[in-house]
Amino acid sequence: MFDMKAMRVRAAGVAFCMALGFIATAAPTDQTEPLSAWVKPVETSVVLGEGDSRVKAREVAIDQLKRIASASAGSVVESITTVKDDKLTEQMRMISVSLVKLDQIKELVAVEAGAVVLKVSARASIDQSELARLTRELRQDTEKAKAIAKLQKDNEALREELRKVSEQLQQRKAPSTVDELGQRQTRILTALATNEGQVRQVFEKGALLAMADADAKRFEDTKAVILQDALMPLVDTPLRAEVVSVVREAGAYKVGLRVGWSAAPIDRAQKFLSKYLQGGGFYLAERDREAYFSHRDNAEGRSPNDLQPRLYDFVARHKVVAVFKVGSKSVELPIMATYQHDTFTRCRQKPASSGDLGVICLFKLLPSSSEILGTEENGYRYSVNPLTIALPESEAAGAVSVLGAVKLIGPAGVIRQTDFSAPLQGGKVSER
Repeated sequence: MFDMKAMRVRAAGVAFCMALGFIATAAPTDQTEPLSAWVKPVETSVVLGEGDSRVKAREVAIDQLKRIASASAGSVVESITTVKDDKLTEQMRMISVSLVKLDQIKELVAVEAGAVVLKVSARASIDQSELARLTRELRQDTEKAKAIAKLQKDNEALREELRKVSEQLQQRKAPSTVDELGQRQTRILTALATNEGQVRQVFEKGALLAMADADAKRFEDTKAVILQDALMPLVDTPLRAEVVSVVREAGAYKVGLRVGWSAAPIDRAQKFLSKYLQGGGFYLAERDREAYFSHRDNAEGRSPNDLQPRLYDFVARHKVVAVFKVGSKSVELPIMATYQHDTFTRCRQKPASSGDLGVICLFKLLPSSSEILGTEENGYRYSVNPLTIALPESEAAGAVSVLGAVKLIGPAGVIRQTDFSAPLQGGKVSER
């Protein structure tokens, strides 16, 4: 016996798909006929970790139900946006999550294979008329499309972090660790809920300007933090210098100067920058003497958010140099600088031109090192340690010590520098 009610539902579904197909290909117009809501039962399960609460597990489950419902409504989204428009399709999938309404929510706690499981089911619905309306607005307003794309990226990163936290909570952890993971879980769930609300705000008058202002403030605030807590402290890097030889040759003096500095400030700066930039690790033989952040790793499209590429460019336009001075002669050595990107040699290349921000390098130079990374002689040979500084005889008599200073230099010039001081003096004179 045929179920006439089911046949009517399927017929309505076919008619709806045809209507959506028309909407996707025709110029955006106001709907003359309201579209019915998409409705479907959905269910999911969440394993409760040792530090999980049922309330948080329920929030995770609700987020999963919305995504499951949105994925199930994929054919609707595809019909509205057309298959060829992949970027807009992804944006609409995110919007559909925000439009999902859940009711008839039911919960059940069970024990399966020794684990406590929270099972949640609900009836999900999506207002297809609203989905179609927002699609038309996205097609007409690129700024709204960009804002939704940014929220989409943020959500992907947040959900990946939430997955990792959930996995860790299922392991036996110390109480302090469990509390910390619980706080992270709460923060992520709050951020997801906030982003969901921002989807609506994108389509409200003045919302984009407000979001742009908030983004600009966040960028400026983060730049200030990086400058204050990562770059400025590098200026206080303790320098070491020792005159190991002085050779008198043809009326001049060649001073052999062994130099170096503490690695601790570089390690701290690298660790701090890693909060905001994707680090590249170390280059084989120099793994204990250099670290780098690559433009490629922090480029738009590879970063979890659009702040990261801009922060990379900000840091890349700064450098920190150690200055060693004997008499009137001085030499600058890089503590942090930006270099042309090279897959094989990275920080051993020439410094980058203003338009090439390939790789930010931080160097650790111990006085015992025989090579000074990030420098070169004669266009191809890297500087050796000790350095050789040539002084005319008229200056050699008055040069009684080695002076050292550190400078932080930005696009507009020196931001901060230490006063010259005498790290160390000494040495022996020989003649040729």
